[in-house]
Amino acid sequence: MKKALQDAIREAVKPPFRAVDARVEPDLLAPGAKIRWKDEAFDCVRNAEVVERHENEWSYWVTEGRGKFLINEVHIVAFLEGEAKEDDIGNNRRENAPRAEPLPAPPPAKKAVTADAVIAAYIKTRDAIEAEKKIYDEKVEKLKAVQAKREQWLTSKLDKLQLTSFKKTGVGIAFFKTRTSATMADATEFVKWVREDWDGRNHFLEKRVSKTAVDDRIKDGETPPPGTNYSSTRVVQINKG
Repeated sequence: MKKALQDAIREAVKPPFRAVDARVEPDLLAPGAKIRWKDEAFDCVRNAEVVERHENEWSYWVTEGRGKFLINEVHIVAFLEGEAKEDDIGNNRRENAPRAEPLPAPPPAKKAVTADAVIAAYIKTRDAIEAEKKIYDEKVEKLKAVQAKREQWLTSKLDKLQLTSFKKTGVGIAFFKTRTSATMADATEFVKWVREDWDGRNHFLEKRVSKTAVDDRIKDGETPPPGTNYSSTRVVQINKG
């Protein structure tokens, strides 16, 4: 704290004012109380009148002239005891100390958050996501249909010209590629065939555990199958009422 402000505070607590700690003696700062507070921005002590305590309980709305503004309780250094002349109240102000400009009124208090409100907002947002996803999916399907027609046109053109590819430098290349598919026709026969030479054929199987089957086993009170990892996590599920 600068010496000029320290000197101003020493003068500010002289009678008819006395020093006050708003954190310890808040009852002395009722609406209408005359106070002095330290303005660290201009190294001075200013006079004001308490309007009301702010809802956060650490600040006060005060007036100075025509301006209403908010100050932190730790900046209040003195309050007026009894009656005093106007000269007594004003003689500790620095002549060059600016008047406070009025600040806008505090924002309205926020509504309390309730479970009903959160659930409703969650469902509303989820529905909005689904709606946006549906629009996106429809657009993608239309684009895929266009791409399929272009593939058909290029296939027909390559076959007609008996070529295997088109290439245009700086544009791109179209060429034939074999696409394969392998699906299960008879699971019993397939597994039997794999077991006949397990070491040589087990790579025909993909290593994946059926979560549904493991869930059912756990529900029946059994332990997870040997060689598997199983975990469960509690999550919030929100459904429409």
